[in-house]
Amino acid sequence: MMNITPIAHSSFLIETSERYLLFDWAMGSLPAMGSDKPLYVFVSHSHFDHYDPKIFSLHAEKFILSDEINDSLARRDDVIHLHVHQSISIDGMRIMALASNDLGCAFVIDTKDGSIYHAGDLNNWWWDGDEEDRKLADFYHRELSLIKGKHFACAMIPYDLRIKQPDYGIKDFLQYCTAERIYPMHWNASRQEVMQRIKTDPVMKGIQNVYF
Repeated sequence: MMNITPIAHSSFLIETSERYLLFDWAMGSLPAMGSDKPLYVFVSHSHFDHYDPKIFSLHAEKFILSDEINDSLARRDDVIHLHVHQSISIDGMRIMALASNDLGCAFVIDTKDGSIYHAGDLNNWWWDGDEEDRKLADFYHRELSLIKGKHFACAMIPYDLRIKQPDYGIKDFLQYCTAERIYPMHWNASRQEVMQRIKTDPVMKGIQNVYF
């Protein structure tokens, strides 16, 4: 089983048959969780819209953080700092960190119930198509090549309406990997605006498995 609850911005709560996984909780209200499963908290990087030290008030089994999050609150025995391109096995999960072309990392997590991709701020940030954008796109493609051919139960990928081509991140991801469910995130817009944009977005045409 895998129950996925979007919270706000880039934050998600995922319930599997064995545990809860919370990603980048810095905004929104935390959904109710049962007491019968352990909680694992993931933070992709230290930007304010992805990281809030309030996470350490949660009763979590482990906190898995990008290694650039190094404030005093993150120096605890229950914190694992994950380096870029590092893979670890913990409590029946295999966790890998891809490098971000912004800050921190993206998470690739294998569980008994399927694999999870949370991009953090790794994306094809195509603002206006200049040379810097092309470099960011090349970086994105290099990181995706590390997981080429992988199938995910769910993938959470930025679709940011501030940029000229918010759809390129999802389009490119699907050229390397497959996913049963795709969750656009990091909208910087309302849910209604994003749903309307995706409905009329020619790049997104034919992608049926988009969830909110």
